[in-house]
Amino acid sequence: MQAAKGLLAFLPPATLITGLLFYFGWARTYAQARALGADASVFGYSTRDYLLRSVDSLYLPFMVMTALGMACLVGHQAVAGRLRAVTPDHPDVLLRRVGLLLLGAGLLAVAYGLLYSLGALGRSRLLDITGPLALGVGVLLGAYGGWLRRRARGDLRAGAWGQDPPAPWAAPLAAGLLLCFVALSLFWAVGNFALWRGQDLAAVVASSYRTRPSVVVYSPVRLALEGITEVVLQEPGDGAFAYRYSGMRLLDHASGTYFLMPEDWSSGHRLILLKDSEDIRVELASGAG
Repeated sequence: MQAAKGLLAFLPPATLITGLLFYFGWARTYAQARALGADASVFGYSTRDYLLRSVDSLYLPFMVMTALGMACLVGHQAVAGRLRAVTPDHPDVLLRRVGLLLLGAGLLAVAYGLLYSLGALGRSRLLDITGPLALGVGVLLGAYGGWLRRRARGDLRAGAWGQDPPAPWAAPLAAGLLLCFVALSLFWAVGNFALWRGQDLAAVVASSYRTRPSVVVYSPVRLALEGITEVVLQEPGDGAFAYRYSGMRLLDHASGTYFLMPEDWSSGHRLILLKDSEDIRVELASGAG
């Protein structure tokens, strides 16, 4: 029973992380596709595809978040140890000052996030990450600082806006709203990071697409691929493959579709979508081939 409760405790973080992974994968794909002259919808990626495309770029952010979470947990345990000795007659002055400091830091962080939201700080990669995060972190710091100040003076029952005990539903509601706000700030920051990441990946593809695998397509019928080298192997209908097409590079393969880039892609940013079927044969060679 205790093990089941422990597993249930990890469900909200796991759900949030899965949502962040999916959103990151989608936003990264969206930005990359737009930079390459396409739209993310044409790739037809599944949920699994988006999740897989997000993992390689999120190792460092999640490691940093995990380390910060562990540091906060250790700090809270130290604070909780001191709070056990606090009574209305014996408040902890040091913790009250720490709570006031955290409350002030939270207000400054929220102000910074609001200025970013209003566009007063301009746009840059650093601002696109720290601006949204400042809102969530600032609210967390402010809430914790206010809670710590009340506990440090021995006020165990006081609500946030008075000395009367809060209603039983007030604390869960406040915690839920706080988590929602923090989650939204995380999604915003992750989305901005994903857009930058997608644009960087598109720039890499644009500068080195000729090093991607080369593609040769054999077909029994004419495909009429504009700008692609076509060679007639034999009369149509006399054999399995009557036409050969070359001069293409593989961008991706998803949902049964090849996404191909012509050798002169840089001049028009044109992509070729070729459905995979048993009627055609696709040969791939290394980028140097």
